[in-house]
Amino acid sequence: MFRFSLRELLWLTLCFAIASGWWVESARAKQWRQRAEITAGQLEAEGMAKVIFERDQVLILSPHKDEAFQRVSHPTDPTP
Repeated sequence: MFRFSLRELLWLTLCFAIASGWWVESARAKQWRQRAEITAGQLEAEGMAKVIFERDQVLILSPHKDEAFQRVSHPTDPTP
């Protein structure tokens, strides 16, 4: 009925592996983003800091007395 060569099965396996890896990484990135937003909400609710998510950085504004800790920027990788 259907006859597949070993090469075709290897290509199918490769395509499936790449698609699965992409899907897992996408789900993991979404989960980390949600966790970061929840943590930011907790910090803001407790009055400890305000967290601003931008495309290429995360900005943390804190009411800390020391100037070095009032505004902290963490660069992130921009998503294409």
